[in-house]
Amino acid sequence: MDEPSAGWDEGRERDKLKERLSARMIEFLEMSNIPQRGRIAVVANVTHRRPQGVSKWFKPAGALPDTMSIYLFAQTFQASTDYLFGLTPRMRVAQPNADPTATRPGAAGGEAKSDAETLLDIARVLSERMDGNTCITMDGDEMEPTIRRNAPVWIDTTSSRIQGNGIYAIAFKGRTTVRAVEDRPGEGISLICDNKRYREQIIGAEGGLERKGIKVIGKVVGWLQTA
Repeated sequence: MDEPSAGWDEGRERDKLKERLSARMIEFLEMSNIPQRGRIAVVANVTHRRPQGVSKWFKPAGALPDTMSIYLFAQTFQASTDYLFGLTPRMRVAQPNADPTATRPGAAGGEAKSDAETLLDIARVLSERMDGNTCITMDGDEMEPTIRRNAPVWIDTTSSRIQGNGIYAIAFKGRTTVRAVEDRPGEGISLICDNKRYREQIIGAEGGLERKGIKVIGKVVGWLQTA
């Protein structure tokens, strides 16, 4: 059996690698706006591992993820595995598609998928594994720079009522969009666009939303976009 070379401390290097790997996985989860309370469940579903085991990857004295889990995580979040391991400053792979020849269905001349379409594909995979949530595409610039146009947005559709201030998906005149919602005592409910080009709208009360034909679809729990 081969002996480690003098001065080499495998345990120390393993701890350093684990700390770096978990920190960079968290970095991608934060960039993708995955809610902190749901991150273990998302990573477990993406890697097909048990949540109890996944939680150890993010603990100081925990375990290293296995090779397949790192591969699946990198594939889902378009992460460079070299970046995850600390071998390069380039965060994302040059070609995010698992198959570089993948094309948009029905595209003429083998036209490649756009970045927005690739992100939406990833969002669909994640949304299938996030029970109780659905995914829409932000089709306007009203919430920029917080949520950019074409960003996939996850919505908790278990309630169709305003439940505390936050970001909500609403439907109005056949269009689904996203607004920051603030309940102002004595004034009413304010629908706010982060893009300052657009004015906020104040509705007298929650019942006023229905009277104006505005339907609450659910509360936004996360969105996915490149930096």
